[in-house]
Amino acid sequence: MKDWFNSLNTFNMILICFAANILGGLFIYLRLEGMIPIGASIGIIIFFETIFLLYNRYFSVNNTVSKNPKISEEVAQAMADKIIKDAEEHRRNREEEE
Repeated sequence: MKDWFNSLNTFNMILICFAANILGGLFIYLRLEGMIPIGASIGIIIFFETIFLLYNRYFSVNNTVSKNPKISEEVAQAMADKIIKDAEEHRRNREEEE
């Protein structure tokens, strides 16, 4: 559910949180009025779940680094050329020092 929630845009996220909190408040109200037997705990769980999801979306450290990062062929070639150039320059500098 966390991944689904994080994929929502801001408007839909606010709408879902608002609806969930209204539903949680309704469960608590119905329990306090004696209409349902276990609504208060469900309502409290819904409130804390929305707080948890919002915290994970906006305040937790996001460590989602792809194990296989995708780079274009041009970037990969440019990096390889730079490494080769630096290695050749390093060899030349070592030979000049000796």
